[in-house]
Amino acid sequence: MKRILSCAAGLLALLPAVASALEINLTEKGVELKARAPVGTVQLAYPGIFKEGGNPSGPIEVEVSNHVAFLTYGDGIKMTLEAKDGGRLILKSANVPEGSYKISHHFDVAPDAYGGKVSWSVNESPAKLFPAAKSADAFLFRGDALRLLLAAEGSEGLGLTLPFGYQELKDQRVWNLQSFQWISYSHLPREGAACNYEYTVKTSDGSPVKLGAPRIISARDVYVPYPEAREELWPGKGTIRTFGWQEGIRQNYFNSRERDENAIVFVGDSLTENWKTLKQDFPKYKVANRGVGGDTSRGMLFRFKHDVLCLNPQMVFLCAGANDLTAHGNPEDAISNVEAILKMARQYNDKMPVIISAVPPSSNPQAPLKPGAREAVNAGLAKLAAMYPNIRFFDFSAACLGADGQQDLALFAEDRLHLAPKGYAVWKAGLDKVLAELLKPTAPVSGGPIDLSKLKLVWQDEFDGTSLDRTKWDTPSQDRQGASRWRGQNVSLADGILTIRIIKTGDPVFRYESACIRTSTGYEPDKYLFSYTYGYLESRMRLPKHVRSDYWVGFWLLAGDVVAGRNTDTRLGTEVDIFENFNLWNLGELSHNLHWGGYGKDHNSGGKNSGPHLELFDGQFHTFGLYWDEAKYIYYIDGVAVAETNAMGLGADKGKDGTPLAKSQGTCRKPAFIKISVEAAPWCGPTSQWEGYLPPEDVLLVDYVRLYQKPSN
Repeated sequence: MKRILSCAAGLLALLPAVASALEINLTEKGVELKARAPVGTVQLAYPGIFKEGGNPSGPIEVEVSNHVAFLTYGDGIKMTLEAKDGGRLILKSANVPEGSYKISHHFDVAPDAYGGKVSWSVNESPAKLFPAAKSADAFLFRGDALRLLLAAEGSEGLGLTLPFGYQELKDQRVWNLQSFQWISYSHLPREGAACNYEYTVKTSDGSPVKLGAPRIISARDVYVPYPEAREELWPGKGTIRTFGWQEGIRQNYFNSRERDENAIVFVGDSLTENWKTLKQDFPKYKVANRGVGGDTSRGMLFRFKHDVLCLNPQMVFLCAGANDLTAHGNPEDAISNVEAILKMARQYNDKMPVIISAVPPSSNPQAPLKPGAREAVNAGLAKLAAMYPNIRFFDFSAACLGADGQQDLALFAEDRLHLAPKGYAVWKAGLDKVLAELLKPTAPVSGGPIDLSKLKLVWQDEFDGTSLDRTKWDTPSQDRQGASRWRGQNVSLADGILTIRIIKTGDPVFRYESACIRTSTGYEPDKYLFSYTYGYLESRMRLPKHVRSDYWVGFWLLAGDVVAGRNTDTRLGTEVDIFENFNLWNLGELSHNLHWGGYGKDHNSGGKNSGPHLELFDGQFHTFGLYWDEAKYIYYIDGVAVAETNAMGLGADKGKDGTPLAKSQGTCRKPAFIKISVEAAPWCGPTSQWEGYLPPEDVLLVDYVRLYQKPSN
């Protein structure tokens, strides 16, 4: 059977010798065309964009949602490539600046797979084999052409045709690069122009070409290198510096992004990169180094989203400006770039602390500074910090001066620019004080550790077996607050662990699916599968990786008549949130809240926070518990009391409409049923700044739920 991919403005043709399904996928790197061997899989890179006389630059950001790739380029150009039913591929561009822009397409294939096995031809020319040995001339073909065709006996062939095309087919072994490369150049379709590319995948008998399985790839899954040093490709102002070693450093950071999630992220230049003892110096905290030697403030601005925010940091430590100064850049430009970084950080999370370090002194004769430039940068950074809440300026510069006001050379390496071990010790000592203030624990709780030896285990579920015990639990199907759905299919059991999946769906409205388990099938007492009054309830859980900023997780009780809102007395009905993570993005605090008066105009709430609990982001299981009696609620994490309330007098005086609200009157006296749930929703962050960093899937793991009560005798 013969397969052909064609279009009016551009043509992508696939001509197999035998019948088999050709599969098209959109990946983080480009359009993947999966044919049979020896032609095999060809990865057609996403387009590169360039001005006349320049070099192509690929997208700086790629996101894939099902069969649509969203591409963003450094100069503001945006493109979408969509694979639709029936095999149509549509490439559209937007935000194209005035001027003549061109577009390039390319793929590389391995010589050992193609040499002597696969033939090529341009347009209708006779086929020639790819050479098995290195060619004398690197260019197998160069010139104007419309189509390159690859074919091999007993396999699918592959033809690529683009309009207005100048094409090159190269044997790069001549240059000691182990690949054959095809590349095509043409004019970039302008926004709204009729020359937006539309590819249509067809076969000679009309059968459809197979699209691969839908997939979701977030921006954080794509490594974004520095673009070439051209002004229009870089955000910010001032000096651009790019060195070959920087990409290796950044690639290592990219490969360790999952390990470094939810850390305190140190971003800077070589002063930061060379802090090799960072983790040993701050053993109480999870820290991650994102320093890149030679980087300027403009480079940090470019990579801040890709190298720092993609980690969902708890806090950022920024040291910028030193290389701007050694390059004799304007202090105003460095300050402006740092301000742009702060705006990005605040847009991501306006509660996240950012510590800005002053630029330390330097007297390297090979890199002299302009007189007064360092002082101007530091003064500007201090002024910036004073403008924003949650921003601290750390005057490390002052700590690097001796009694005579000159640079203390004992703190610096021989080059008088980089820090010596003593210098890092001074840096650490100053930061210890700042971190201790920012991360100071809440006041101790009088309750002390929970003593289970004085209580009796009266109810439990260890989640053994392969399916949920329906005599204990219900899994409601609900559309949740505009962005998320609960569905029982997202709950599973294996190896004594209950798993609740959180899935990014691609649905434009209900963009996420997750689940809830509850010991009731409804809200009236006759619907309860299990309920209790008073005791100590505990669950052991492993929170989702992205819970700090992306998901809401709740371990909660619905006690008495709270849902219907028939009264406003907390003793008759209260929602008791053993924990929920509204404040997890604010230094790792958990919320322990009470709600009463129903969920309409009489709704009221109040509660306590506990934190910081940075250890909750270590990927391990932790226990969360509530002791409840007629006098108090005490909340526990890993057996330690972290918050306590007698539930007297909590809540607002008036509602949003000015209606007087009843404050809390004490702990609930009525039976409660248990709920554990997770979701992504507008009110917990992801549909605003954080949604771009959500993974395709995450999980909440539950080891057990156990209830202890006082013995009756």
